[in-house]
Amino acid sequence: MMINHLLDKITMHRRLREKAAHMFVAGICATVIVGAGVGAVLLFTTNSGKQIRRKMKYKAIEDAENLREIVAENSGRVKLFVDNTINDVAKTIADSYSKTENVKNDIRGGGRKIMDDIHETAENVKKDLDEE
Repeated sequence: MMINHLLDKITMHRRLREKAAHMFVAGICATVIVGAGVGAVLLFTTNSGKQIRRKMKYKAIEDAENLREIVAENSGRVKLFVDNTINDVAKTIADSYSKTENVKNDIRGGGRKIMDDIHETAENVKKDLDEE
């Protein structure tokens, strides 16, 4: 049961990492598409070359800042999820270890009880044989 829970957490972590990677690629693609669109619009306007270059520079800076914000926001979410997953996995491992120790102690105690029962039975058989 614990192993399944651990595997589920790991699978969920992988899916979130993949989702974050897809979101990052989508953000980059969106920035490139917007930049290309802005570049095309600027090329077909009646502005001078200097004005066009200035506008393209500011638009590129703005897009880069937007992309940084997207990456920072998503990386923060991913980091939080990873931290939570690590804590959950550590707790699951600690619980498993504790339960394993309890089972070992139960087995040891059961073994001792069986040995005591065997000795008691042997003594009873010996008494029965001595009485005959």
